[in-house]
Amino acid sequence: MRNLTSLLAGSFVFLTSHVCAQSGYDPKQIPTYDAGALSRQAEQTLKQNQLQRSARLREAYPPVMVLNDQTTVKPKVIKFLGARQFTPEQLQTTASPYLNRDLTRHELNQLTEAVVAAYRQEGWIVRAYIPQQDLSRDDLTVQILENLQPSAR
Repeated sequence: MRNLTSLLAGSFVFLTSHVCAQSGYDPKQIPTYDAGALSRQAEQTLKQNQLQRSARLREAYPPVMVLNDQTTVKPKVIKFLGARQFTPEQLQTTASPYLNRDLTRHELNQLTEAVVAAYRQEGWIVRAYIPQQDLSRDDLTVQILENLQPSAR
C-alpha cells in the first residue's frame, strides 16, 4: 500500500511538471497572498458596510428639533421612541422630575442627558434627543438611538 501511494504521488509530480513545462507555466508566478493584507482589507470592507448601514438608519430617524432660548414646553406625558433595552416604567422614573412644569431648552437638554446617563449606568451606549414635534401639545417625545453594550463588541 505504501509503495502504491509513493508511486501515485511520484506520478502526479511528474505529470504536473510535464504539463507545466508544456504549457509554459512558471510556478514562480503563482500569486502569493499576504494574510495580514487580506485581514485589513476585510476589516476595511466591514467598516464601510457598517458606516453605510448607520447612515441609512440615521436617515430613517426624525430630525432633531431646533431649540432656542425662547423654547418652553410643559409636558404631562413624555414618550420614548426607540427604547428596547429599558421598560417604559424605567424611563418614566428617569423623566418624572421633568413632568408638569415649564421646561426650557437647557432643561430639555438635561432630560436627554439624564436618559443617556441611565443607560450608561447599565453599560449601554445611547444617544437621546428631542425630535421635531409640536411643542404646544401636552406630550413630549424623546428619541433614543440604542447601540450595543460595550462588553458585547
